[in-house]
Amino acid sequence: DFFRMQRCLQACSSLQPEEIPFDFRVETAKCLIELKDTTNAAAILNALIQEDDEAADVFFLLGTCYKIENRAAEAVEALEAAKELVEGGEYSDDLVHRIDTALAELKVQ
Repeated sequence: DFFRMQRCLQACSSLQPEEIPFDFRVETAKCLIELKDTTNAAAILNALIQEDDEAADVFFLLGTCYKIENRAAEAVEALEAAKELVEGGEYSDDLVHRIDTALAELKVQ
């Protein structure tokens, strides 16, 4: 539930980022997005991008946060970065499709 997630975030905030596994932080951001806490999710995702600027799924999630927050220009920028990365690497067709769908939805707005 939301309050348990908040307590977990507070407990983790005293740790250094390198003490928390990258994948755990990605999953935490996903949970926060589902809970509509896009502010905290975006903060985590931006920190992850600082560590690894070639993680297409992280850029996709950041674009999703910005899309939810109606920050279209920033959403498109993050999603286009994700698209460039998936075109140059081996990613699932599902991620490619979700990126393309999100970009198409933003361009219609």
